Amino acid sequence: VIVHGRDVYLLAGFAPPDEFEKIDGLVTPAIRSFRPLSAREADDVRPNRLDFYTVRPGDTWQSIAARGGGLIRATDLAIMNNHEVSDQPKPGERIKIVVEG
Repeated sequence: VIVHGRDVYLLAGFAPPDEFEKIDGLVTPAIRSFRPLSAREADDVRPNRLDFYTVRPGDTWQSIAARGGGLIRATDLAIMNNHEVSDQPKPGERIKIVVEG
């Protein structure tokens, strides 16, 4: 639980029992690092955003993801566009992509 002013955030997760200690050792320090941002830090935040792209002949999820500079994996692009991971996009199809903020 993280309390900030009048806001309370509950972070929860799950892991197989035999991996809990390992996961907890990674997650707990990350949770403890939460803190309010200064006004300057907040001004510098440039979140990634969704955009649209029209698939060209020869494009694959892998090539589209690579052009995005590693912001998203090819498998995630397929999933966010309601495709099976084993399918490839079709030329002319308009898909969602992630672009740097």
